[in-house]
Amino acid sequence: MKKNINFFGSVLVLSLIMSVVPITASAETLAYQPQTQAEKVAYIYGRIAQLLQIKQFIDKGKTWEEATALSQVDYVTMSTHKAIDSTATTAVLRGEVNIYGKATASAWFEYGTDKDFLDQRTNQVSIRSVYDRAVRVSVRSLKPDQRYYFRMATTDNNKIVTYGDVYSFSTDELVK
Repeated sequence: MKKNINFFGSVLVLSLIMSVVPITASAETLAYQPQTQAEKVAYIYGRIAQLLQIKQFIDKGKTWEEATALSQVDYVTMSTHKAIDSTATTAVLRGEVNIYGKATASAWFEYGTDKDFLDQRTNQVSIRSVYDRAVRVSVRSLKPDQRYYFRMATTDNNKIVTYGDVYSFSTDELVK
Protein backbone atom coordinates (compact mmCIF):
# COMPACT_ATOMS: atom_id res chain seq x y z
CA MET A 1 0.00 0.00 0.00
CA LYS A 2 2.84 2.36 0.90
CA LYS A 3 4.51 1.73 -2.51
CA ASN A 4 1.26 2.71 -4.29
CA ILE A 5 1.02 5.96 -2.33
CA ASN A 6 4.70 6.73 -3.03
CA PHE A 7 4.24 5.90 -6.71
CA PHE A 8 1.20 8.13 -7.18
CA GLY A 9 2.84 10.86 -5.12
CA SER A 10 5.89 10.70 -7.39
CA VAL A 11 3.73 10.85 -10.51
CA LEU A 12 1.86 13.84 -9.08
CA VAL A 13 5.13 15.64 -8.25
CA LEU A 14 6.54 14.90 -11.73
CA SER A 15 3.30 16.15 -13.34
CA LEU A 16 3.46 19.34 -11.30
CA ILE A 17 7.12 19.89 -12.15
CA MET A 18 6.48 19.32 -15.87
CA SER A 19 3.57 21.77 -15.87
CA VAL A 20 5.36 24.52 -13.90
CA VAL A 21 8.98 24.28 -15.05
CA PRO A 22 9.48 25.56 -18.60
CA ILE A 23 10.52 22.82 -20.98
CA THR A 24 12.27 23.53 -24.25
CA ALA A 25 11.11 21.20 -26.99
CA SER A 26 11.51 21.01 -30.72
CA ALA A 27 8.43 21.14 -32.93
CA GLU A 28 9.21 17.66 -34.18
CA THR A 29 8.65 16.00 -30.83
CA LEU A 30 6.09 18.10 -29.00
CA ALA A 31 4.26 20.17 -31.61
CA TYR A 32 0.77 19.45 -30.33
CA GLN A 33 -2.25 21.50 -31.27
CA PRO A 34 -5.46 19.81 -30.09
CA GLN A 35 -8.37 19.92 -32.50
CA THR A 36 -10.85 17.45 -31.06
CA GLN A 37 -11.64 15.98 -27.67
CA ALA A 38 -10.37 12.58 -28.86
CA GLU A 39 -7.00 14.15 -29.75
CA LYS A 40 -6.77 15.77 -26.32
CA VAL A 41 -7.49 12.46 -24.60
CA ALA A 42 -4.92 10.63 -26.75
CA TYR A 43 -2.35 13.31 -25.99
CA ILE A 44 -2.98 13.13 -22.24
CA TYR A 45 -2.74 9.31 -22.27
CA GLY A 46 0.55 9.62 -24.13
CA ARG A 47 1.92 12.05 -21.56
CA ILE A 48 0.79 9.84 -18.66
CA ALA A 49 2.52 6.86 -20.27
CA GLN A 50 5.64 8.96 -20.69
CA LEU A 51 5.58 10.04 -17.02
CA LEU A 52 5.18 6.44 -15.87
CA GLN A 53 8.09 5.41 -18.05
CA ILE A 54 10.24 8.26 -16.69
CA LYS A 55 9.44 7.14 -13.14
CA GLN A 56 10.53 3.57 -13.96
CA PHE A 57 13.85 4.83 -15.33
CA ILE A 58 14.42 7.05 -12.29
CA ASP A 59 13.63 4.11 -9.97
CA LYS A 60 16.38 2.18 -11.78
CA GLY A 61 18.91 4.92 -10.98
CA LYS A 62 18.79 7.03 -14.15
CA THR A 63 19.11 10.80 -13.96
CA TRP A 64 16.23 13.07 -14.98
CA GLU A 65 17.97 13.86 -18.29
CA GLU A 66 18.61 10.18 -19.07
CA ALA A 67 15.06 9.19 -18.10
CA THR A 68 13.38 11.86 -20.23
CA ALA A 69 15.59 11.05 -23.23
CA LEU A 70 14.74 7.34 -22.95
CA SER A 71 11.00 7.84 -22.45
CA GLN A 72 9.95 9.46 -25.73
CA VAL A 73 6.60 7.93 -26.63
CA ASP A 74 5.93 7.71 -30.37
CA TYR A 75 2.42 6.95 -31.59
CA VAL A 76 -0.14 7.72 -34.29
CA THR A 77 -3.85 8.56 -34.10
CA MET A 78 -6.22 8.88 -37.03
CA SER A 79 -9.83 9.48 -37.99
CA THR A 80 -11.93 9.16 -41.13
CA HIS A 81 -13.95 12.19 -42.26
CA LYS A 82 -16.92 12.48 -44.61
CA ALA A 83 -16.38 12.39 -48.37
CA ILE A 84 -16.75 15.60 -50.37
CA ASP A 85 -17.20 16.64 -54.00
CA SER A 86 -19.09 13.51 -55.01
CA THR A 87 -20.06 13.35 -58.71
CA ALA A 88 -21.42 10.59 -60.94
CA THR A 89 -18.01 8.86 -61.08
CA THR A 90 -15.67 10.57 -58.57
CA ALA A 91 -15.39 11.56 -54.91
CA VAL A 92 -12.78 12.95 -52.54
CA LEU A 93 -12.16 10.79 -49.46
CA ARG A 94 -10.83 12.59 -46.39
CA GLY A 95 -9.21 11.79 -43.08
CA GLU A 96 -6.77 13.10 -40.52
CA VAL A 97 -3.58 11.56 -39.12
CA ASN A 98 -1.78 12.86 -36.04
CA ILE A 99 1.74 11.74 -35.27
CA TYR A 100 3.43 12.20 -31.92
CA GLY A 101 7.09 11.98 -31.04
CA LYS A 102 9.24 10.67 -33.86
CA ALA A 103 6.51 8.47 -35.32
CA THR A 104 5.82 8.31 -39.05
CA ALA A 105 2.82 6.79 -40.79
CA SER A 106 1.35 5.79 -44.11
CA ALA A 107 -2.36 6.27 -44.77
CA TRP A 108 -4.73 4.94 -47.40
CA PHE A 109 -8.45 4.45 -47.93
CA GLU A 110 -10.31 1.19 -48.42
CA TYR A 111 -13.65 1.46 -50.21
CA GLY A 112 -16.33 -0.55 -51.98
CA THR A 113 -20.06 -1.05 -52.43
CA ASP A 114 -20.35 -3.65 -49.63
CA LYS A 115 -19.94 -2.18 -46.13
CA ASP A 116 -18.46 -5.47 -44.86
CA PHE A 117 -16.10 -6.03 -47.80
CA LEU A 118 -14.15 -2.94 -48.81
CA ASP A 119 -12.41 -4.48 -51.80
CA GLN A 120 -10.75 -1.40 -53.33
CA ARG A 121 -7.76 0.49 -51.99
CA THR A 122 -6.12 3.82 -52.80
CA ASN A 123 -2.39 4.43 -52.99
CA GLN A 124 -0.59 5.11 -49.71
CA VAL A 125 0.20 8.64 -48.59
CA SER A 126 3.26 9.19 -46.36
CA ILE A 127 2.83 11.20 -43.16
CA ARG A 128 6.25 12.39 -42.01
CA SER A 129 5.55 15.48 -39.91
CA VAL A 130 2.83 17.06 -37.78
CA TYR A 131 2.07 19.36 -40.72
CA ASP A 132 0.92 16.48 -42.98
CA ARG A 133 -2.25 15.84 -40.93
CA ALA A 134 -5.00 16.22 -43.55
CA VAL A 135 -5.28 13.34 -46.01
CA ARG A 136 -7.39 13.75 -49.16
CA VAL A 137 -7.54 11.22 -51.97
CA SER A 138 -9.63 11.49 -55.14
CA VAL A 139 -11.17 8.25 -56.33
CA ARG A 140 -12.28 7.92 -59.94
CA SER A 141 -14.08 5.42 -62.16
CA LEU A 142 -16.90 4.95 -59.68
CA LYS A 143 -20.27 3.65 -60.84
CA PRO A 144 -23.07 6.25 -61.12
CA ASP A 145 -26.04 6.12 -58.73
CA GLN A 146 -24.21 3.80 -56.33
CA ARG A 147 -23.64 3.93 -52.55
CA TYR A 148 -19.99 3.46 -51.57
CA TYR A 149 -18.52 2.75 -48.14
CA PHE A 150 -15.02 3.74 -47.10
CA ARG A 151 -12.62 4.03 -44.19
CA MET A 152 -9.12 5.32 -43.69
CA ALA A 153 -6.35 2.99 -42.54
CA THR A 154 -2.86 3.80 -41.29
CA THR A 155 0.29 1.92 -40.47
CA ASP A 156 3.00 3.38 -38.25
CA ASN A 157 6.76 2.83 -38.22
CA ASN A 158 6.16 -0.25 -36.01
CA LYS A 159 3.90 -1.71 -38.76
CA ILE A 160 0.80 -1.46 -36.55
CA VAL A 161 -2.30 -1.04 -38.74
CA THR A 162 -5.22 1.05 -37.45
CA TYR A 163 -8.62 1.37 -39.14
CA GLY A 164 -11.01 4.32 -38.93
CA ASP A 165 -14.79 4.37 -38.81
CA VAL A 166 -16.72 3.43 -41.96
CA TYR A 167 -18.52 6.29 -43.74
CA SER A 168 -20.61 6.27 -46.90
CA PHE A 169 -21.39 8.47 -49.87
CA SER A 170 -23.44 8.12 -53.03
CA THR A 171 -22.36 9.05 -56.50
CA ASP A 172 -24.44 11.85 -58.07
CA GLU A 173 -25.09 13.34 -54.62
CA LEU A 174 -23.21 14.43 -51.51
CA VAL A 175 -24.29 12.67 -48.31
CA LYS A 176 -24.17 15.04 -45.33
